[in-house]
Amino acid sequence: MTGIRQSLPSGTKIEMAMEKNRSSENNDPETHKTRIGLNITQSLLKGYGSYVHLASVKIAELDTVATEFELSEFTQSLVAETEIAYWQYVLAKQKIKIFKQSLAIAKQQRNEIEQQISIGILPENEAAAARAEVALREQALINVSSIMETARLNLLKLIGSDPECHFDIVINPISQPDITAQPITDIKDRLKLAEKLRPDLNEARLRLKQNRLEIIITRNGILPKLDLFINFGRTGYADSFSDSFKNIDNSTYDFTAGFEFRHFLGNRESNSKHNAAKLKRQQAINAISNLKKIVHFDIRQAINELEHARKQISATRMTLMYQKQTAKAEKARFNVGATTALMVSQAYRDLLAARNSEIEAIINYRIAMIKLYIAEGSLLERRGLKLLRNGRKISSPIPGT
Repeated sequence: MTGIRQSLPSGTKIEMAMEKNRSSENNDPETHKTRIGLNITQSLLKGYGSYVHLASVKIAELDTVATEFELSEFTQSLVAETEIAYWQYVLAKQKIKIFKQSLAIAKQQRNEIEQQISIGILPENEAAAARAEVALREQALINVSSIMETARLNLLKLIGSDPECHFDIVINPISQPDITAQPITDIKDRLKLAEKLRPDLNEARLRLKQNRLEIIITRNGILPKLDLFINFGRTGYADSFSDSFKNIDNSTYDFTAGFEFRHFLGNRESNSKHNAAKLKRQQAINAISNLKKIVHFDIRQAINELEHARKQISATRMTLMYQKQTAKAEKARFNVGATTALMVSQAYRDLLAARNSEIEAIINYRIAMIKLYIAEGSLLERRGLKLLRNGRKISSPIPGT
């Protein structure tokens, strides 16, 4: 028997077949029979409908989309890590600048004191505090230089492409850390944005859609088999195969139609699969609910860190202003003999700490902003970055929702 068969998404099977038989009884001549038939079978219960037959294809398509959400999440994390590494390097560079200026001031202060000691204006013991302050500044500069080198290497590791020699590249950041820090007043809008863009939440919604399709498949598996069949054929008889094929036009017709019903009693395996699919769907629903809570928590926590950094910028700037005044006043008092070199050194040490605190607060604000964008899932869009598939942008919304 030879033929062709086509299965349609609707649950319809169409088959065109040609059968050849031969028979011989007693001393009668051998008889050849050739039949050409058309068989149509339509599922009415199990296997009925395109949604059953295309469910596996749709599940595979959703698996592809799931990998895109995973890629989006990974890419956002990589971009965020690179940006944070950049700002940490900028912070280290700014601290180098501050410590060098501080060291220069400490050396100037030491030289002035030693000069006054040499002409008898100040006692010898005043030099110890000034010299110790220079040593402390040099020690701090060595430490921050090491921190800057670590930050440089970390940044090159994230952005470099040449594994052999790119670690020798010198990085000169051109971005200024200064920023106008604004309070967050649109929390509700950011929550809505996160619910739309967060890759992990979108993937959870996608998994729920997959579970719905799996339920369709397993529900179909527990249905009884009920098929409508229609068979139509024409048969030719002759003493040879070639003649029997030629005689099809002049021979008999056959037509049959009916229903076929089959059902397995119990069907425990299919029922178990269906129950497991329903449990997985409920788990997916619970996962989405929990993820929404996590998203809201992440947004509010990120905003809290951002507000903390914003307020610290204002506070450290105020502290810096007063520390400048204090150091200037202490220096003036020292010049007229009203204080000691130790007190002047302490005033400038406090001024150094205030400068460091200000630049740290600014960089912390920028890093907190990056973390807020990650919590929203909006970092790639805000940076103008697009993930492409076959030259087209991968869209965030889930297909069919």
